[in-house]
Amino acid sequence: MDADTTSFICPVMCALFTSLLLALLIMPPIMRLCRRTGAMDRPGGHKAQRRPVPCLGGLGVFAAAIAGLCIAAGTSLLGADARILGIAAGGAGCVILGIIDDRTPVSAVAKLAFLLAAGLVAASCGVRAHIFDGAWGAYADIGIAMLWIAGVASAFNSIDNTDGAAAGTASIAAAGFCAAALLVPGASAPAHIIACACALLGACLGFLAYNWPEARIYLGDNGSLFIGFTLASLVLCARWSPDPLRSAAVPAALMTAPLLDLGLSTLLRCRRGAVATIREAIVYCGHDHLAHRFQAFGMSPARSSAALWGIGGVSAAAAVALGAAPTEPFFLLILAGHALFVAAASAILARAPIGGICRPAAGRGPAHAYAGRPIAELGNVLPSRLSLLTEPPDASRAAAASPGLRSTAANHGAAAAPPPRAAAGRVLPG
Repeated sequence: MDADTTSFICPVMCALFTSLLLALLIMPPIMRLCRRTGAMDRPGGHKAQRRPVPCLGGLGVFAAAIAGLCIAAGTSLLGADARILGIAAGGAGCVILGIIDDRTPVSAVAKLAFLLAAGLVAASCGVRAHIFDGAWGAYADIGIAMLWIAGVASAFNSIDNTDGAAAGTASIAAAGFCAAALLVPGASAPAHIIACACALLGACLGFLAYNWPEARIYLGDNGSLFIGFTLASLVLCARWSPDPLRSAAVPAALMTAPLLDLGLSTLLRCRRGAVATIREAIVYCGHDHLAHRFQAFGMSPARSSAALWGIGGVSAAAAVALGAAPTEPFFLLILAGHALFVAAASAILARAPIGGICRPAAGRGPAHAYAGRPIAELGNVLPSRLSLLTEPPDASRAAAASPGLRSTAANHGAAAAPPPRAAAGRVLPG
């Protein structure tokens, strides 16, 4: 922790509580704005909700975080470090991209290219990995930073599939970052960077009051991309250790939950042959994420989000312990323990009796069509608890009465058909 961090505790805590209060106050007007402008996430396609829900929650999180930071620490803080300007500019770009995508779907490949470009902007302002030395090492650090930022932003976009999942996971990651920055001996995290993390933490907690246990407003792509981009950038602004392995282990542990969601779903899709190329993996969309897997074991959507928070909490504690480990053997022991925890969680969740994929239906855009085997047909032992993930029993009658539902219902009946290779979806596997 920097020497001036102690004297900055009051502004840091003020940023936390100011952004929390602003988020609590700003969400109701944003929900009214969404209803007035039609910015609603509507049922249908691969969507599980039963009613339209406002989807500009990310705009409120962004506004609360920026305003809370400025009110608490002064607008001069934004000019104190070029990295903050780079993060703010890239975050604003993610919000704009997400708003556009929530209204008119943007190609997943185009979104990934934008995230890489935003990562380059942040890296040019000084947000980069601190792993390699020398001139060529600096270029390698910039490349790693771009991939890291794009990957984490995509992972939060991917994990935003259940009420409270993304905002709660982000809150835990931001709190873990602040704890590690303050408690890890030898860590170099400027006070204004910690203030930024606290402002994001407060904004996410304020939003979570409207998003869990039952969502009255969604983050939308505008929120999940912004949160992922900001967190990924902030953890690169701290120097955790001169040791490259320790310096890389702390950020990776902080982001375990979203990265596990992205990585495990992609790995299992490749293993079952659902995707065969990198492009197919990028555009694939499915109901096989961690939250869906918890629900396949009988959890409610609210409890599945809480289970994700549990993974994030254990990982955040591991990140602090990894940074604070007094000796190399102790560090390796903690690292092995956390790796074993992730492996065990992956092995259990991989056995979830889950099915269901997104694919194009005839005559409809790929982002608005859902088809796949009902979970109950794949050996699920608790079908009665999975009604949100399976088609209602009278779906065929509803489809017969409404031609607009016919193609989706017909696709649900095609249980014997092999899974399709790809469908438009989130930035990375969605």
